[in-house]
Amino acid sequence: MKNIIIFGLQFESNLGDQVIGHCTSYLVKKALAELNIQDDVQVKDVDMLGRTSYQVAIITRTESSIFKRIVKDFLPASILDLINAKRNAKSDKNNAPKIRLRTAQIAEKVIDNDTVAIIFAGGGLIKYKAQEFYLLIDVITDIADRKSIPVMLNAVGVEGFDSRSEKCRILKNALNRDCVKVVTTRDYIELLDRKYIEAKHIHTRRVPDPALWVDDIYKSTVESLGIIGLSVARSHIFVEHGIRVTRNDLLKLWKGVTDELDRKGIRWKYFCNGTFADFEFLQDLIKTQYSSCKFDEIAFERAEDPQTLVNQICSFSTILSTRLHAAIISYAYHVPVVQLVWNDKQVLFGKSIGYENRFIRSTDFTPKYITKVVAEAEQIRYKNYEEKNNRESTYIELRSFINKYTN
Repeated sequence: MKNIIIFGLQFESNLGDQVIGHCTSYLVKKALAELNIQDDVQVKDVDMLGRTSYQVAIITRTESSIFKRIVKDFLPASILDLINAKRNAKSDKNNAPKIRLRTAQIAEKVIDNDTVAIIFAGGGLIKYKAQEFYLLIDVITDIADRKSIPVMLNAVGVEGFDSRSEKCRILKNALNRDCVKVVTTRDYIELLDRKYIEAKHIHTRRVPDPALWVDDIYKSTVESLGIIGLSVARSHIFVEHGIRVTRNDLLKLWKGVTDELDRKGIRWKYFCNGTFADFEFLQDLIKTQYSSCKFDEIAFERAEDPQTLVNQICSFSTILSTRLHAAIISYAYHVPVVQLVWNDKQVLFGKSIGYENRFIRSTDFTPKYITKVVAEAEQIRYKNYEEKNNRESTYIELRSFINKYTN
């Protein structure tokens, strides 16, 4: 039987990545059914990192991790960038051959003579400064190219370009192979078209994140508790993106926000999107700022699957979040969302839904202003929701690719 392989991050603790993969798989199957070829083409969901089960991490705090946390709090962003660049270069030199071999083994195991198409599920894949996705894309597209298998990158994030970077050049070369037919992006279409894509045969388009289809897959099994959800991220997510908002700043900010909500008589509860580093910071936050409270009184335990995260989000009347996909999932279920911005991709999502003013930059990080925006979002909610939620184009591009290359 013919098959389509979807490469994603199906076993990531960051549940946003899981939701992306599940939604893309759902849309591919939806397209196969509408094209009446669901009985002829099988869908294979494959974790790009080769995992076959959910990874359980034990959260520990070593002397080394404490030192790194302190260093991040006090060093300028430019010095941190230099340290990270040197550390990543050393790591890449040592690990790249192993990563290439592992990825090739994963891909060769699942790609066979019946594979008619390969789809990368989405997420922040077109990047080279952090993580190893540029190597994964390079290896998988090289195999696809040799086997003449068409490839689509679906609603991927595009994060920077630097022609001086060897990793960036590797990524660009991979994206321009003959096998790559379609690249859609959830954010920077101009950067994609201007810097990355040169091959004339490749179709590009900006589309919404596939996670906006999450409500078709997971049905909420709870009712709103009428409280504000507060979604935290790891302690140095701002510093790592060049914004001088340290762990201590965030501890004080979150405590200040809840003090303001308490003063207004508004109930609240913390949660995170599943990432272990996010949950570690949440534990620190509760321990240092709310020592008189029990954890489960003011926070949800770490969600371990998308259904749990959906239920947590749907139990809130409004969300104040740090992670992009906490916002996207909230929007999918009509829950008003306010974001603390550490990356412009968040602002792009805010613009796309018509509520950029709810995406707050660090210059406005004061408890009074943040709670003011939250209160306004709670009252206004969403106007013209159906008009703004233009998720259909993500599906249209997937369906068009499948129709063209599998029939």
